[in-house]
Amino acid sequence: WLANHKEFHLGGNHLLENLITILIGTTQFKGEISEKLFNENLKILQKELTEQILNDGGHYERSAGYHIQILDRLVLLGFYIQKFKNLRPEFLILAISKMYIWACKVRLQNNNIPNFNDSNKEINYQIGDILDFSLAFLKSYKTNNKDFRSLITKEFYKKFQENKLPITIESYLNNRELIHLPETGWTIIRIKKNWE
Repeated sequence: WLANHKEFHLGGNHLLENLITILIGTTQFKGEISEKLFNENLKILQKELTEQILNDGGHYERSAGYHIQILDRLVLLGFYIQKFKNLRPEFLILAISKMYIWACKVRLQNNNIPNFNDSNKEINYQIGDILDFSLAFLKSYKTNNKDFRSLITKEFYKKFQENKLPITIESYLNNRELIHLPETGWTIIRIKKNWE
């Protein structure tokens, strides 16, 4: 049903959630129909990520909340595809890499995120856990936490011989005084110890 009722009319994070759900679902079945659904929706996902992920790594809705949620779902999808399809699509790794770096840059003190668009402090986005989860997928390693994401990294772990990342993954520290994200349209300034 979902494959025939994707939210193209809403687009953005809604459509990405639809595609990710369909793709994870297809990994649980064998046969011609699931294979066809997988291939069709993977192509749509590639097109959407190309359009929706900006050059600076942000999501085009300019919401840190949506960005973190989508990153989390894409990493989960990456683990499923890796485990059940024996694939690591380059376009998916590129999107996750760019989104990971962006999330590192906008991560505020105490694991907060900027409160623009549909983001707020009351919703627990667990940015630190999601960044660890992302890096575990990108660099093919298991995490040692005791949450759902760690269980996924252990259960779905697979070391790939060719593990070259399409872009350099850097660690962005919260104490950088100025971070400019031109496509997102944000600049983060840290002038004093407890002021961002």
